[in-house]
Amino acid sequence: MIYNDFCGKKISRLGFGCMRFPKTYEETKACIDLAMAEGVNYYDTAYVYNNSEVTLSKCLEGYDRSSYYLTSKLPIFKLETKEDVIKIFYESCERLQTNYIDFYLLHALNATSVKKIKELGVIDELKKLIEQGRIKHLGFSIHAPKEVLLEALDLYNFDFVQIQLNYLDMVHEPGFEGYEILTSRNIPVVIMEPVKGGMLANVPAPLNDPFTKYNKYYSNASYCFRFLMQFPNIKIILSGMSSLEQVKDNLNTFSKEEEFTKEMADAVEQVRLNILKTKKVDCTGCRYCMPCPFGVNIPENFTVYNRHAMGEVLNNEWYKKMEYPKDATASLCVQCGACIKKCPQGINIPEVLKETLKEQK
Repeated sequence: MIYNDFCGKKISRLGFGCMRFPKTYEETKACIDLAMAEGVNYYDTAYVYNNSEVTLSKCLEGYDRSSYYLTSKLPIFKLETKEDVIKIFYESCERLQTNYIDFYLLHALNATSVKKIKELGVIDELKKLIEQGRIKHLGFSIHAPKEVLLEALDLYNFDFVQIQLNYLDMVHEPGFEGYEILTSRNIPVVIMEPVKGGMLANVPAPLNDPFTKYNKYYSNASYCFRFLMQFPNIKIILSGMSSLEQVKDNLNTFSKEEEFTKEMADAVEQVRLNILKTKKVDCTGCRYCMPCPFGVNIPENFTVYNRHAMGEVLNNEWYKKMEYPKDATASLCVQCGACIKKCPQGINIPEVLKETLKEQK
């Protein structure tokens, strides 16, 4: 197992994400037992993950508390008063059967939750728990733009930050730019969604042919992790392992350091381009076409259109079921053409909007 120094502790670079446990307790227990036996010592759960805290505590019964590190998260959207901060924290401790949490995060920050944190005095409440030794290290997770990341960083001198990153989502908020901001501030990074919710573990042939040609024995998921392991400030990469096979595959990937060669980088880039070619419209989401005078959310319609196409190719149910914006669909378009001259990609927006309508019928 590869380890990193993370907040002064020796932590496995592979973290066990606990949002997607197997369907039965017995399967989950087998997965965690194997992970523990092979040196995985970082377990990432959250207050709002369905029964995950309780299941995790049961699976870890019998293990020395010093042999693993627990992570949980405070759901800001559930807070009504500052007293709820302490209440929810202790509920997590009760579920986890512990009197302290090693790594505690403000969960999934966005502009609204950052504002709420300030208004309720959330940080002051968490400081009390830190002073009492109940929280060992404080961080936050985020899926929001760079501007929100910077605002969140001003809340407190955080020990670490968790962001989404994978080879397909390098510009996804806050993306690689977020990684660079955190690195410049010497804040260690934890990665979530390295396999994009499992989507990148199932890239079909011939889209994944470059992987097969480079090394046919590596899984699709393995390439996702190896891509991220090249960045030194990515200290922990979380994987929501849902089967014993996934645990074994990940343990093999993280068993030793391997150089991320130019040839491997080229293979990852080609697979990324192959996946992106499944898009139906080359929209970058720049929003130069907005606002539409008739209320069409053009970028959102195109995002759904592209993700449906990608979902079909990658057999991703979440993408295939993604819904168009109910009150801002292409049905509002009157073909005025005002958006066409604004689009830097030269997309004939009204015509493509008509195509999305065909899919919605």
